[in-house]
Amino acid sequence: MENGHKYLLRTDSFPPCNHPSGESGNLNYSRSLGTDGNWIGCGFIAQVHSDGNYYNIKFPYFSLVYVASGTGSYIDQDGNVFPLSAGSVFMRLPGMVHSSTVDDVAKWREYYLDCDQALYDQLIRQGLLSAKLPVLQQSPSDRLMGRLEDMLSSLKHGVESDLAEIQIHFLSLLVSLTRSQEAGSKESQMHRRITQACEDFDQIYAGRLDLRAYCMDKGWSYEHFRKVFKQHTGIAPRDYLIRRRMDHACRQLRSSSLRISQIADQLGYASQYEFSNQFHRHFGVYPKHFRNGH
Repeated sequence: MENGHKYLLRTDSFPPCNHPSGESGNLNYSRSLGTDGNWIGCGFIAQVHSDGNYYNIKFPYFSLVYVASGTGSYIDQDGNVFPLSAGSVFMRLPGMVHSSTVDDVAKWREYYLDCDQALYDQLIRQGLLSAKLPVLQQSPSDRLMGRLEDMLSSLKHGVESDLAEIQIHFLSLLVSLTRSQEAGSKESQMHRRITQACEDFDQIYAGRLDLRAYCMDKGWSYEHFRKVFKQHTGIAPRDYLIRRRMDHACRQLRSSSLRISQIADQLGYASQYEFSNQFHRHFGVYPKHFRNGH
């Protein structure tokens, strides 16, 4: 849906949101997470406002920007200047004074992920984000831009039952965009491992994965991987895989004519009974009733 969350946020040093969806190709969507005020958003800017420059501003929420094309600069609160170009990632930290400039508005394109400050603080505590390096440089990646496009589509079209999957993909994308942060450190290495694991799990969730064998094949400590995966994503690897199976099951129940037994078999369950019980534990309703809208 349209990102109304940030439209409601105003401070003396925060400019109005000047990039509504549909204007010159700009896109801007968000979704609420539960009832505690948390939200996540994603956008694309193809047409920046006026000269594209922001001076001495403070955002009341967190925003991570991926530069798709063009050049410019980011200036932190201490006056340090960081050059920006295609592949650069920079952060607008909540409450932190900074500036950003664009050299040529006709060439500038950017994607961004954003969220409320409370969720940002939680991600900092979990070690998923770090405010130490506000600007990171990576090589331009069509794959990353493809994932950002997928996130835009998910936020725009996803239904309530998709929110868990959307949040997981949002977190995975944050990790991917910041994985060069503190390059060479153990934290950065674990970020890359979690990103790789999420990508692997997104492809193989339908089978019954032996997590110990998976970690052994990667040369990782199983117990350490389980601990760090949960710290970064908020759920254990096994629960991540179950959630991905359940999300797939929901899509099949809504959009296909497959029998429930066929869906169970497709997702690697030993029986329809086993699948139905896990679906019920996850959603509080059995697959048959979910399909019938009850």
